[in-house]
Amino acid sequence: MVKRVADILTATRLVLAVAIIFVAVFAGQKRTGLMDAVLLLVLVGWTSDMFDGRLARKDTTGTKTFIGEADLAVDLILDVAALFFFAAAGFVPWIWVAGYLALAAVLILIWTNVTLTSILELPVLALHPVLAFIFTRYMGWFFLGWMGMAMIVNWHRMWDWIHLYFAGMKSVLRRLAGRPVTEEGGPDA
Repeated sequence: MVKRVADILTATRLVLAVAIIFVAVFAGQKRTGLMDAVLLLVLVGWTSDMFDGRLARKDTTGTKTFIGEADLAVDLILDVAALFFFAAAGFVPWIWVAGYLALAAVLILIWTNVTLTSILELPVLALHPVLAFIFTRYMGWFFLGWMGMAMIVNWHRMWDWIHLYFAGMKSVLRRLAGRPVTEEGGPDA
């Protein structure tokens, strides 16, 4: 039952991504006025991401599901949907979005590494609060408040995540330099 709820939370991000794309495609000239709504949808998605993993870890059966295994892909779909909206609404240039996504896709295909994917996701994630501060300042403060809340809620896992992140970065840098990845350089996924 707990795993099902976790999967529903993960699937919610897909629904949110479709909603964001729908807004970007069908909102016409009012897209800039919908920035707040899109940013709120993103925060709802990020909140579901914060809790789906926690719930999935409580599942004592060890059941693996397709949606649970696709969690990172679902996160990326939500991120790309928001990026699509930002470009469609004129907040970021299309050429930047296309170039960044093409570069990220090539790097991910060459080095199938979860940490590299997360590293490439960070600039896109950072774009949300930056655009919020630029275009709707109160949403920028809302994002900062949300991030503070997320750090408090996930404090016990934050240090583990930071350690794994830097170990993974070391692994990626070793690969880029053509050196073998050692055990201390992090897992090579």
